[in-house]
Amino acid sequence: MKRNLILLFAIIANSYLLNGCLPQPFSEYYKPRITEELKQELISKNEIIVLDRRQEPILIITDDIEDEEQKALSKGYVPIGYSSFTGYFYGFEQAKEHAAQIGALLVIAKVGDKTTKQGEYYVPVETETTSTTQGKINNKKFTATTKTKETTTQTVNYTRVWYDQFASYYVLRNIDKIKLGIILANLSQEQKIAAQRNIGVSAYVIIENTPAYFANVLPGDVIIELNGEQVIDVQDFEGKIDKIADSSKNITLKIIRNGQEKLITATRK
Repeated sequence: MKRNLILLFAIIANSYLLNGCLPQPFSEYYKPRITEELKQELISKNEIIVLDRRQEPILIITDDIEDEEQKALSKGYVPIGYSSFTGYFYGFEQAKEHAAQIGALLVIAKVGDKTTKQGEYYVPVETETTSTTQGKINNKKFTATTKTKETTTQTVNYTRVWYDQFASYYVLRNIDKIKLGIILANLSQEQKIAAQRNIGVSAYVIIENTPAYFANVLPGDVIIELNGEQVIDVQDFEGKIDKIADSSKNITLKIIRNGQEKLITATRK
């Protein structure tokens, strides 16, 4: 009985070890995209909305992270960090727990490739042997009992199954604080050839219910001017948009769509 208990506890302990179990792997492997100081600053300025203690994070499990992220970005979500690791799969409830800890409203998660490994490990097993000796001393019979303890090892075969796991965490932008509502990307080589130019930016995602959304700026539009000024790249565009006064009502964009230049005016509320 004692031997069986020792073996059972050893198997359980090694199982946790071999399966890569952590108290909270989504917390252990979390990497922020913004600093905590910046997050708190954005909260204080009412530019982002974080999880309230009475709320529960939304969990989306998908095979296409990029597609779900684009949908989230278009609704005003902004990523604040991610977890990525390979280990035993316990489900994504731990990802929701971590999201609540960091104030994330949304979690987009994916379980990827599976890795299987077979092997063996050795478990120490203690055995106890009892021997009995009988004899006579001064014509009196006696019985002597001797107990001997010995530690041996037992081989245990195992199969370890690990999965690639990923979770991205999001808070929500305050729509009222957004000047334009376009998430930008620098021009790809293909876009440069199509537009016959090296400078400009591409509209990657249009955030719903923003000035750009209602002005009918579309994903894939190439923006070449902002309020009459030439745009070089994303950094240049963001620098120019930051200089536009909060009181400015109209923002004019010159874009290229389907090979044709077009002026679009986005009006702020």
